[in-house]
Amino acid sequence: LGIPFSKGEMKPSQSGNIVVNGKVLDTDFWPLAYWADGSIKWGAAAAVIPSGSDELSFQTATQLSNAPSRAASASPTGIVVNTGPLKAYIAPRGNCLIDSLVLNGVRIAEQGHLICSTQNQPYDEQTGSLQFNHYRSVIDTAYVERQGQVRTTVRIDGHHAGGSRQWLP
Repeated sequence: LGIPFSKGEMKPSQSGNIVVNGKVLDTDFWPLAYWADGSIKWGAAAAVIPSGSDELSFQTATQLSNAPSRAASASPTGIVVNTGPLKAYIAPRGNCLIDSLVLNGVRIAEQGHLICSTQNQPYDEQTGSLQFNHYRSVIDTAYVERQGQVRTTVRIDGHHAGGSRQWLP
């Protein structure tokens, strides 16, 4: 959710929670823009909102949450994003964006990568034949960029490569 604040209403030392039907949810909150006085002008909040919820509101908190995140762990061999039933394994380098996905202990996907395809000319009715080149993702680095109670952002930097050509960073 994007939330606007009046000048001076929300201090950078504050946080907030999404409240649904009177229940405070685990919420990630982060500032997006500031007023000239340093107070928050726009903020964003993320929470897992139950289906069928009728009333939704945002409530400011007096301080930032110190609650630890349970979602992601990083090591030299990779990153594991764990939502409970689903675990995503991300290698820090290589060709695969997602090394594997495991749902309730069963591997359901592996070796997820990006493919970029190009053709030598536009297609029209006069085109005799098209030549295609394929470029596969190459991961240079991957790391946990932001981690909260309900949302984790993993940044993956890389490019595409095929044959002797590298492009599309």
